[in-house]
Amino acid sequence: MASGSLWASAASFYVPLTLGWFALVELSCPTAIVAGHTARRRAGRRGLPGWAPAAIVTSRLCALYALLVMGAAVGLVVGPAVLSDHMK
Repeated sequence: MASGSLWASAASFYVPLTLGWFALVELSCPTAIVAGHTARRRAGRRGLPGWAPAAIVTSRLCALYALLVMGAAVGLVVGPAVLSDHMK
């Protein structure tokens, strides 16, 4: 029952969702970093405790994760091509 058409339909469904999720994460990271630094500055001026340092750390971890995923995706696409080129 498993055929290539089944794989193609699953890939055509999940790949755009994965790329959309990655784009959402990659575009929201700089915004979160700027917002965290702004919140930390405002809380420091008013002498209020806050979650701004946690937001800054979380947003930077999110950016690092997105870069690692992008590197893995590029490696999975480019790696076999480079290896096959060196085998010739």
